Amino acid sequence: MKSVMLVALFSFVVFGAYADDENDESNACLFDGCYFALGASFGSLENGGYKEHGGSKVRMDKQSVDSAKGVTVFGGGKALGEMFYVGGEFLVDFGKSRIGDAKYGGRKDGSIRNRGIVPALAVRPGFTKGEYLFFAKLGASFPNVILRDASNKEVGTTSKPLCSIGIGIERSISKKFSGRFEIERVASCKKTFGESSIESSGWFNVRALIAYNVKI
Repeated sequence: MKSVMLVALFSFVVFGAYADDENDESNACLFDGCYFALGASFGSLENGGYKEHGGSKVRMDKQSVDSAKGVTVFGGGKALGEMFYVGGEFLVDFGKSRIGDAKYGGRKDGSIRNRGIVPALAVRPGFTKGEYLFFAKLGASFPNVILRDASNKEVGTTSKPLCSIGIGIERSISKKFSGRFEIERVASCKKTFGESSIESSGWFNVRALIAYNVKI
């Protein structure tokens, strides 16, 4: 996955030099229409929680876990004047995340992980400068979080939407293709079972994508 991201980033930075300079449309119109994108997503998830001990709650040791996934995006956007842009998209991270352990006193006391497919919705406002689109993202991620106790028994799942916010940059490579790089923060989630509560303190996603754009 890391090699895929490097190739995508290389294409994004270098091959943009071959963009069609004879395009007489406004800069914003370079990204006007619908798009389909493929790429790679690299996320970092941090787990922790509390454990009842002697009548008081004791903080568990935090554990971090990284996961690499593929990503597919369907979306669209519209130019607003000569500079501004607004769009929306449906995104799916797909893969199999590794499990992160929550520990108490150096021993495993539970675990948390996302199932392989994590859909998300987002709005994407931004502005253009030359062949670049600078954008923000605000939306919701729908991870199916699995929680297990120390014996690896599944004790609960949740798929409630979690707020996500991010920023990114996209570069037009040609009239049909563009390269994109973004970073996103997903809100935390928490689940209590018995005397313990396992929580994720949120996670970051870093994505590199190549998009195919269709004018409408």
